[in-house]
Amino acid sequence: TGYSSLALLQIFPFDKIKIDKSFVQQMETSDECRSIVHAVLHLANDLGMKTTAEGVETQQQMDVLLEAQCAELQGYFFGKPMAPQALIEAGLLKRKKPSTFAKANAETAFVAQFERQIPA
Repeated sequence: TGYSSLALLQIFPFDKIKIDKSFVQQMETSDECRSIVHAVLHLANDLGMKTTAEGVETQQQMDVLLEAQCAELQGYFFGKPMAPQALIEAGLLKRKKPSTFAKANAETAFVAQFERQIPA
């Protein structure tokens, strides 16, 4: 998904690392992918960064990621992508007021994040 380098972790003020779905989806069948995911989660936790794993589609993937202290999970296991209005109606999305820099006629901004707190 683009250029990545561990050196960038020191140069830029990152506070979150996202694990690509290609690694998550292969965790169940590839020891290498599982090891990479565990290493990324361990590194992020040691650096005080949150982690998000995308592409979670099975209970086993969720269990492994939560056990390894992944802070946020995304994927079809939790639900298919939904329009903002459907999320509001389901009580899963809250409206956020537009910033003071927004144009007067701008639509209301939406914010949604599903996060599971993992004990330290």
